[in-house]
Amino acid sequence: MVTSSDKWMEPIVLHISKTPFPPDIHVPSDIQASQNITLTCKLNFACFGYPIHLEWSLKEPETSSIPTVTVEKVYTESQLTFQPQWSDHGKNVTCRVLHATKVLSENTVRLDVKHTPQLTVEVNPREVMKGDSVTMTCRVVSSNPTYDGLVVSWVKDGHRLQEQTTLTLTLREVTKDMSGKYHCEVSNDVGPGQSEEVALTVLFAPEPSKVHIYHPPAEEGQSIELICVSLASPRPTNYTWYHNGRPVPGEIQEKLRIANVSLRQVGVYSCLAENRLGRGQIDEKAELDVQYSPETIGKRIALGLGFCLAVCILAFWGMKFQKKWKYNQSQQGLQENSSGQSFFIRNKKAVEALASGAWPLPLPFCSVFVLAHFAPLYASGGFLAALSAGRYLGAAFPFGRKRVMGLLAATLLIFFVCFGPYNMSHVVGYVRGESPTWRSYVLLLSTLNSCIDPLVFYFSSSKFQADFQQLLGRLTRGCVPWTQEVSLELKAKNGEELCKECPS
Repeated sequence: MVTSSDKWMEPIVLHISKTPFPPDIHVPSDIQASQNITLTCKLNFACFGYPIHLEWSLKEPETSSIPTVTVEKVYTESQLTFQPQWSDHGKNVTCRVLHATKVLSENTVRLDVKHTPQLTVEVNPREVMKGDSVTMTCRVVSSNPTYDGLVVSWVKDGHRLQEQTTLTLTLREVTKDMSGKYHCEVSNDVGPGQSEEVALTVLFAPEPSKVHIYHPPAEEGQSIELICVSLASPRPTNYTWYHNGRPVPGEIQEKLRIANVSLRQVGVYSCLAENRLGRGQIDEKAELDVQYSPETIGKRIALGLGFCLAVCILAFWGMKFQKKWKYNQSQQGLQENSSGQSFFIRNKKAVEALASGAWPLPLPFCSVFVLAHFAPLYASGGFLAALSAGRYLGAAFPFGRKRVMGLLAATLLIFFVCFGPYNMSHVVGYVRGESPTWRSYVLLLSTLNSCIDPLVFYFSSSKFQADFQQLLGRLTRGCVPWTQEVSLELKAKNGEELCKECPS
């Protein structure tokens, strides 16, 4: 008979298996790409006399097998924490039960990783010429959930193309402005996916070139750099530089560097760019201006004076030789016309008699002597004009261009007034066959030039003009304080003007 004091035990069913039963794997229901998740592998078994451990097969994180023994449960557990990527979607995760190195049992689950669409862009052709067509295709590598019927958009250099909403982008008759970086965007329930950028390069020949000068104007002896600017794709591989319309030999780079600039480099520069598609054209030229010192002017004056002196010496010796030859011819004529104790002289002028004589030297020498005679007359005008302009430019450049033009016009006017009539007398004498009677008067105008030139050069100096005005003022008004004379150098140093006072 059973009483309340009796003790009862529940029946226990013992199952004996030939192979160990598999572990249980717990996977979160919602797995997002790039977010931490924890997988749990659990085995309802623990025996300290028979050690086991659990191992994961997806990746290689640290694994831990923790045997747990309680009154209610006896189990061994291992956890795997990691960040799944979109590439882990659909992969299998396996948890194995091992004793030493022997696999006793295992269990496998498949990952369902939610992620945005993974995209790639294909371009055909990779290089496109200006005016051709190009096609870009946006391919979906992976998407969970799928992208069917969702929005597709194209972006160029950060700006969305409003008219393009399909997976294929076709550009017709491309221009250079269509070059840039493109990518596509596709969205699903997780969010928008973006492809990597691809660069579209439109090839074209160099555009008309421009020349930039850094930093004008240049001072004599300094270094200066000129840059040829011409848009092209691919970049220009060869450049041709021009100085005053003539090619600069040996310069084929984008930059033209002049290490020691001088007056020889003054002028207009242009360039042409060239790549494998063709050669460009010249658009904008640049003028290089050089500021030079008075020492440079002195050297140029000395060179000009040396040239004129050489021409004058050559003309002098030519005239001397010609006179000697004429004298010998006249003496020979007198001897031939003498008879017995008497001789006669023909009724001709000496000039006419000598003019009928033959030229003893080769004919080219005659042209040389004539050139030597007239070259100084015509060269002096240009030399004086260049000297006047150069002298003022060296002192006041780049200011006062009107004054320079006035000085140049005055010099040319004096040249034409002083030398024009005398040169005209040669033309009149050649046409009439005799020297005009007024030649001696116009010759006086030529000699007057030697008196006018010094005044022109002196009065081109503002300092001389100021001193001359002060001199006239003292002569007309007597001794007064000189308030106009200012030393620019002392004014720059001390910031004050100095006045000269008349002696008491």
